[in-house]
Amino acid sequence: MTVGQGNFRYKLDDEWGRMPNGDRTRYVSMIACDAEDRIYAFCRAGEAVRVFSPQGDLIASWGEGLFLRPHGIGVSPGGQVYCVDDKAHVIRSFTFDGRPIRVWGEFGTPRIAEEEGALEPDKAAKFFAPTDIAFAPDGTMFITDGYGNSEVHRFSSHGEWEFTWGTPGQGPSQFKTVHAVCLDSKGRVIVADRGNDRLQVFTPNGELLAIMDDVLHPNAIQCDAQDYIYSTGKGQVDIRTPDGELVCRWGKRHIDQDVREQEILHRAHGLAIDSSGNLYLGDEMHDHGGFLRRYVRV
Repeated sequence: MTVGQGNFRYKLDDEWGRMPNGDRTRYVSMIACDAEDRIYAFCRAGEAVRVFSPQGDLIASWGEGLFLRPHGIGVSPGGQVYCVDDKAHVIRSFTFDGRPIRVWGEFGTPRIAEEEGALEPDKAAKFFAPTDIAFAPDGTMFITDGYGNSEVHRFSSHGEWEFTWGTPGQGPSQFKTVHAVCLDSKGRVIVADRGNDRLQVFTPNGELLAIMDDVLHPNAIQCDAQDYIYSTGKGQVDIRTPDGELVCRWGKRHIDQDVREQEILHRAHGLAIDSSGNLYLGDEMHDHGGFLRRYVRV
């Protein structure tokens, strides 16, 4: 059985990504894929970071007790792992095996943009419940900030703040829960404006290029090698052309006699695409255990 539509059809690989004891990886907030197609699951219970080979074998795990609430995860071009802890208001970088490198933000102390103003280059970066991070090929970082603020921050490859854009609202370049970010091969910065049910597309300098509507509650977004845009939210996966045309939508939230298990996504919160176009989804909800799933493109 397959899910999806048209040229985007997938088959669930039910055995991929199981733990050594045979159990599934659960409570997955976000997912990242590196240049070697290794999959990084950021989990809200147990060892927070779990890394799987392309074949689905667990090859690294660490981070239990380090985070207040795991949210976003990204892998830099240099192979460092960046973890976004929204409740602690910080982003941390680590080596592949979990050795800490650097912290951005002040643990437990939010920066309320409307009261404190913009970030400043000569001061330490502070956030208010940041949500996600993405990288340009040169290592430039883009951070969505997030639940508390309505901003996107650009940092240099050395981790220094360069630029911020965004304010609260529903207009162009405004955000309501800016929840995820990714870049395509042309360097466009695509932002999940979740509370406004849309994606907004910017240049790296924050200049608005396009708004893509009819995007239901986008939790996570990624681009594949052809710059198709994938998003997930409220139990469905959407796939769009680089120009925003919807070409595939699938997924359900509730089981009934006409719905197959492969289609049930409940609350898919994380998403990644590997170099072969395979799709990875993560669910972080505790009431049904969450999941990490691999859908093989067919």
